[in-house]
Amino acid sequence: MRVLGLHPATLAATCLLLLGGCGGVAFEHPLSDDETSQVDERLIGFWEPIPASVDAEEPAPGDLWHRLAVGKVAGKPNRMEVVTLEITAGSVKVQRAVLLATRIGDDRYLSLLDLNKVEKGYLVVRYDLPADDRLRFQILDEDVFAKAVDAGELEGQVTGGGRDDDDAALTVHVTSSTAALRAWIEAHADTCVKTKRVTLRRLVERESRGSAEPPEPPEPPQPPEPPAEPDEPSEAPNEEDDAQDDE
Repeated sequence: MRVLGLHPATLAATCLLLLGGCGGVAFEHPLSDDETSQVDERLIGFWEPIPASVDAEEPAPGDLWHRLAVGKVAGKPNRMEVVTLEITAGSVKVQRAVLLATRIGDDRYLSLLDLNKVEKGYLVVRYDLPADDRLRFQILDEDVFAKAVDAGELEGQVTGGGRDDDDAALTVHVTSSTAALRAWIEAHADTCVKTKRVTLRRLVERESRGSAEPPEPPEPPQPPEPPAEPDEPSEAPNEEDDAQDDE
């Protein structure tokens, strides 16, 4: 899959990391579920990655940077969804992912489930919004999670990265429960994510969602003024009166 020169780590930040074959950390369980997740209204809107933050080449003529639309899911009050769009060589590609937002300690996280994949697994990223029109992601550090699995701190499997003569990218599949994951991440908040942040910018202002007064309707056009009535003619002189004056 060609993604306009983006590093695979950037795909995680833009909700497009394919969990198999691209390295990274995948989870069997999310950090929160439909009961415990919290919708973050600040995420709702349209976004695109800022090229300078991802060390990416400029898109080729006719190609389009990823566009992301984040919104709520009907019937799921605690769930959000992201839809991504890209155009490569004139072809459109659309992907969808479930977003489950939560807070652990002072940090906010998203658990993402790619709805386009047959093999299901969650991707987790840390995020923050330094301004209303900026969204930043940090991906988890696979080296840190691989060491945690090796040490028995987390349950799971580690493949690639030169292990067993496997030169594929290092991939960690964590099978620990949601409660165990949350506790471990809170205890290792300073080291479990990579320091590099990928930044997205908002493309369209969010709708007021009823907070602002509706605009006043324009005033109707005024009808044209009627034409002025002509002056009444003066009365003609009375000949009988003139005769009397002559006498």
